[in-house]
Amino acid sequence: MWMLGWMVVAAVVSLPGKAIAQTSCSKDEAYSVLDFWVGEDGSTLFRGEITRPDGTTYFDQTRLTPLEDSTVRQVIEVSGDGETWCTTFDAIYVPKSD
Repeated sequence: MWMLGWMVVAAVVSLPGKAIAQTSCSKDEAYSVLDFWVGEDGSTLFRGEITRPDGTTYFDQTRLTPLEDSTVRQVIEVSGDGETWCTTFDAIYVPKSD
């Protein structure tokens, strides 16, 4: 378990194709219980349900995909029903130059 600013995160390392659990708590939004998987292509999918302070929930998923040019693509999506997803963040991370 470690502290990331205002967020507490607990996680376990995964093996390809295996699902494991992570729990994170923030000061504003209640919590997220996440399952995550590592694909054979090296991508990692985090998926969970977020509970708002008023008790309503929504689904959230993040996929990190390593690309052939040593960059990583991160896509974050949300859903009200767990089946129809809306992209809220899509970025490419580039390694720092030496």
